[in-house]
Amino acid sequence: MLCERLTSLSRLADRTYIAEPKLDGQRAQLHIHQGRAAACYSRRGLDLLEHPGMAWLRDIKWLFKAAIFDGEACAGDGHQGIQAVFTERTRVGGDMALVRFDVLHLGGKSVMREPWRDRHKRLQDLMESHQTRIERAARS
Repeated sequence: MLCERLTSLSRLADRTYIAEPKLDGQRAQLHIHQGRAAACYSRRGLDLLEHPGMAWLRDIKWLFKAAIFDGEACAGDGHQGIQAVFTERTRVGGDMALVRFDVLHLGGKSVMREPWRDRHKRLQDLMESHQTRIERAARS
């Protein structure tokens, strides 16, 4: 889905609208297969994992076997601008992050028919579980 600029704060009173910060990144859809990043597609269908600055995604072992996340590939804190994304993603060890803002598929099943708030909660729970596992492993 494409975002649009919030023109009136009164729209936020309508619970069918959601407002989130605008990041200056590149749309990215991360595909997890067998617990590893298999692809990370841009809006145009290019695999961002082919860029050295995004290759770090391949090193992550996820807690789940299969998922598709929608998000934004950002340089730095996400406010450096799209040109910084194009520069950093091509550098080995580039200052890149993937901000996930939706889960589309999980465990081989589409969750797209679930309300956004439910998917968002599911995404938060998945990321918290993943972070907890990382912290436990670091203490061991």
